[in-house]
Amino acid sequence: MNLKGKMYLTASLSAALLFFTALPYYPVAATEVNAAMKTSTDSVAPTSPQNLTAFSKTASTIGLIWDKSSDDAGVKGYDIYENGSKIGSSDYLKQYDVAKTNYTVTGLKPNTKYKFKVVARDASGNVSKSSKQISVITSNEGKIFNVKDYGAVGDGVTKDSKAIQDAIDACTPGGVVVIPAGTYYTAPLKLKSDMTLNIEKGATILASRDVSDYKIIDSRWEGTSFKSYMSIITAIDAKNLNIIGEGTIDGNAGPIKEAAAGETEDAYGYPVNKVNVSGEYDYNMGKYNGDKSTAVNFDMGLWWDNPKATDPTKQTARPRTIQLINCDGVLIQGVKVQNSPSWTIHPLYSKNITIADVNVKNPSSPVDSPNTDGLDPDSVDNLLVVNTTFDVGDDCIAIKSGKDAEGRKIGIPSSNITIRNSLMLHGHGGVTLGSEMSGGINNINIKDDIFDSTNIGVRLKTLRGRGGVIQDVVFDNIMMKNISSDAFNINSNYSSNGAPLPYTGVVDETTPTIKNLVFKNITAIGAKEASFFQGLQEMPVDGVTLSNINVTADKGLFAQYVKNVKMDHVNINNGNMFQADSTFDNLQYGGIIDGVKSFNGNENSTIKLPSNLFNSSKGSITAWVNSGKNFKSESGTIMYGKSNDSANNYSLSFTKDKKVQFNMKVNSKTVNFVTNDKYNGNAWHKITVTWDAKGEEKLYIDGKVKASDTVNLDTAAISDISYIGKSDNLSEYYKGDMKDINIYNYVISPEEITSK
Repeated sequence: MNLKGKMYLTASLSAALLFFTALPYYPVAATEVNAAMKTSTDSVAPTSPQNLTAFSKTASTIGLIWDKSSDDAGVKGYDIYENGSKIGSSDYLKQYDVAKTNYTVTGLKPNTKYKFKVVARDASGNVSKSSKQISVITSNEGKIFNVKDYGAVGDGVTKDSKAIQDAIDACTPGGVVVIPAGTYYTAPLKLKSDMTLNIEKGATILASRDVSDYKIIDSRWEGTSFKSYMSIITAIDAKNLNIIGEGTIDGNAGPIKEAAAGETEDAYGYPVNKVNVSGEYDYNMGKYNGDKSTAVNFDMGLWWDNPKATDPTKQTARPRTIQLINCDGVLIQGVKVQNSPSWTIHPLYSKNITIADVNVKNPSSPVDSPNTDGLDPDSVDNLLVVNTTFDVGDDCIAIKSGKDAEGRKIGIPSSNITIRNSLMLHGHGGVTLGSEMSGGINNINIKDDIFDSTNIGVRLKTLRGRGGVIQDVVFDNIMMKNISSDAFNINSNYSSNGAPLPYTGVVDETTPTIKNLVFKNITAIGAKEASFFQGLQEMPVDGVTLSNINVTADKGLFAQYVKNVKMDHVNINNGNMFQADSTFDNLQYGGIIDGVKSFNGNENSTIKLPSNLFNSSKGSITAWVNSGKNFKSESGTIMYGKSNDSANNYSLSFTKDKKVQFNMKVNSKTVNFVTNDKYNGNAWHKITVTWDAKGEEKLYIDGKVKASDTVNLDTAAISDISYIGKSDNLSEYYKGDMKDINIYNYVISPEEITSK
């Protein structure tokens, strides 16, 4: 993988044994110190890791995270130093060519100060200078409350609900409820503030299958306030809560039981038309009521409900496995969570949540485990996810904030969310935003993650009637492999969770907005479609930056109702970039040449451009050229393009007598400019050509108009085949230097034309 460096995940770790206070992921103050280890003097040694911080601490553990070296090509690992001595190394994932960038230090003493720094190491053993040093003090040790002392058996058969809950209720502030090795069959457990639940190695909390064990509580399901069965691990209004360990929380859910042939109901009492004989769900979730609301069918969100109830308020949503409602300061670390009846981890109306080193595993088939998302941050503020693996039957991570009128009225956004160094295996989407986003989703940072074998990689979804804004989202340094559908998907017409309102052209509170999105340093190897971007006619997706992107897919980029798109170093299918029916409003394709490139007048030095860059209605080309350095007597083509049928074409070139020429032919109409001036000196010149829908074409040299004309060209594609540095018949190669080639399908501003 080559994304100006390699991508990094985080180190696997063990859970703490003693009480600790959860930290929000604010950086721990760092102090510069002298490196205690011997650093390489090799000129090719890696550069130093940056921004080392502690994101969590316990009485015996500290979680560290850092940014990769700025020039990290070839880095195969990071070494961690404690008080000047090497204590461990991050892992290198050979299958992804990734060195992890976090590590949890274990076996520490309570209430003790430790100093840490990190160095990068390459395959030859060269090491960088150290990162800045940080100092961290572990938490105090809390009183232990072992569930065995309260009568828990742990044989997997005896119901241990009362014993475990008694230990939780008895736990004093700062205490630790310990679940030792064994299998504890239990009803839902309610945690509280200022405690730690430590599920030790070899211990499993196994959820009861007795519906009478599950209280009904107020919750939210798919964006709407709703009654829900209490989750296996539940916390309401809790602060400073920790769920840690090397053990397992098992939701004990099984696959949907299909109706046998000839039966009218399945094993749960659902009519066959809800879960049919093939096991496929009916995803038509609602209908338009005519009053800007959506009628929701909650069948997919139910398990132990009354399926024959016609009143949705009589129905009850399936339990999650871990649910945090209105909580502040929660750390979930180290545990495995599996076989969830529904969403696996669901923070709702909560803040300052850290999830690290967790393994979430549900059946990958959506038929066997519908709605088993890995993590659903729901109107959550300040969430950090680090080094967590998701292998599930629905979205790996789905960020939400309420649905339609109720979601807008509650108005609590999901904001300030960071997902780093995590692995997404199997799922509808790697990371999904929406579709329940009426309260808003903003300031989202997805960084250094791997999406392997998900249906869709990056996904944003909404629909008319939802309202709300998704904005300020960054996906950075992502690897995607084996994506069965779209690598990038932005859909403002999503219809699987409510029917969209009809198009009226009116923009009001029900109109959803998606804007200010950045996708950078991303490789996608194997996808059905590079992108499906579809905004609304009345509210296009606004502001999409694609930078340093490399995708191989069966189909290229598709876009409709998308504006202000900037592309820099984007390679889709080696230049076969756009699907033919894509449309953009204000597309900028820049950075075709990174720095100065010398053209030697032969095939090897030319550059093939993506097809369908622009058409004859409007556009701009800008290039800095130095024709004199190697220029000789023959003509030289700077840029050339033509339609597939060769009826329409353009060329920007130097003539044999060293004048600049621009020619554009569309059907029978032609624009042809030739400068009076000659450019034969060894000097850089900025050449700009613009044309617009009014038929005004202009040629600029160094910001000054050298030729202009007015020709109303027909609208037609003119760049199905494009090159830099040669003409169509391959006889006119450019000799000289070029830099800063930019292509727009709109006319750039006068300031851009005249700027040096």
